[in-house]
Amino acid sequence: MTGNLGTSYQYQAPIGPLLTAALGNSLKLAAVAFVMVVPLGILGGVIAALNVGKPLDRVISVIGLSATVIPEVVSGIILILIFGIALNVLRSRRPHPRAPGSGRRSTT
Repeated sequence: MTGNLGTSYQYQAPIGPLLTAALGNSLKLAAVAFVMVVPLGILGGVIAALNVGKPLDRVISVIGLSATVIPEVVSGIILILIFGIALNVLRSRRPHPRAPGSGRRSTT
């Protein structure tokens, strides 16, 4: 075993650096999600614990359980629809590599 992952057919480049860049982005995303979700979970748990048996407790419990049951793909699409399209807060599409202003020049 040499550790050589080969060459990408699509990019005609070594796969190792491509995976490293993707792994870095995934770790950043995981860190941001962790920083956002943990405080919300703790806050929701404390509020639910202070309101045991009340409607607010039930609402927080149902929302929390529903969020854990929905697959990430579905929740990701829902978040893209909300923040990328409805609220127009985040860019929901990647620009085409040869589009004007994308920073890349066409090689043809």
